[in-house]
Amino acid sequence: MNQEETIQIVSGIEGSKFIKDGMFIKETSIPYPARNQKIVDDLRESFRIAQENGEVDYIPLPPVIIFEKNKMKATDMTQGRKNTIIDTHTRVPVNLKNLDEVKAQIEKIGKVAFNAGTKLGMDNYAIVVNPKDSMGRAYVLDVSSLTPIDSHDSLLQIKNSVDAFNDIVESKTQK
Repeated sequence: MNQEETIQIVSGIEGSKFIKDGMFIKETSIPYPARNQKIVDDLRESFRIAQENGEVDYIPLPPVIIFEKNKMKATDMTQGRKNTIIDTHTRVPVNLKNLDEVKAQIEKIGKVAFNAGTKLGMDNYAIVVNPKDSMGRAYVLDVSSLTPIDSHDSLLQIKNSVDAFNDIVESKTQK
C-alpha cells in the first residue's frame, strides 16, 4: 500500500488529512520544492547528529515532510487542533509554563541550523504547546521559506532572529 492510499480526509479539520496511525498531515503550495527538500534533508541530518552529540534533545522538525511537484505535505503539529502553535501569527495569549526552556531550545536550534548552512528567520520558528500541561517545544515549522546561508550572513544576524522570535513568544504567552 502506498502512502497516498493510506491518507483519508478527516471532517472538521480544515486543511489537514489523517493517516491511519494517528498522524495529521497538512498540505501547502511552495515555489521551490527541490531546493527546499535538500535544505530540509540536510537540516534533519544536522539535527540528528546534534541529538546524538547531546546538543539538542529532539529533532525540531515535523516528523513527515514530503515535497512533490509544487506541493509540500508535512505533519500537522497541532494534531487536529489538540496542540496550540505560537508563531509570528499568533493572535491570542497562550499559557506556556516553560518559557525559559523554550527560549534555550530556540537558541540551540538556531545554532545547529547556522552550522548546517541554513538561515532561520523568526518566521521559521514555532512553539508547539500541549494545552493539557502548558508545556511547549520549539520547532522549525515553516520549512517552505528556508534559505542557505550566504556570504552576508553572520551568527549575529541569526542571534538577532532568535532574540526577535523569543520576544514574540514572550509577548504571546501568559505566565
